[in-house]
Amino acid sequence: MLPAVQGLSPDGADLHVVASGDPLLHGIGSTLIRLFGHDNVTVFAARVRGDVGVRPDGLERV
Repeated sequence: MLPAVQGLSPDGADLHVVASGDPLLHGIGSTLIRLFGHDNVTVFAARVRGDVGVRPDGLERV
């Protein structure tokens, strides 16, 4: 997959990637940051089942 990713967006055009799981933990997010730099990658995390029961302050709901 790495050769295909390295050839993406050479002209600076926007590129959008949809990933499942945690893209920054052994996923495509880490690869994109390594290739294009931290300032050129934005990750929008979706809510997952595990964090639905957690309050914004990090405490579990009871």
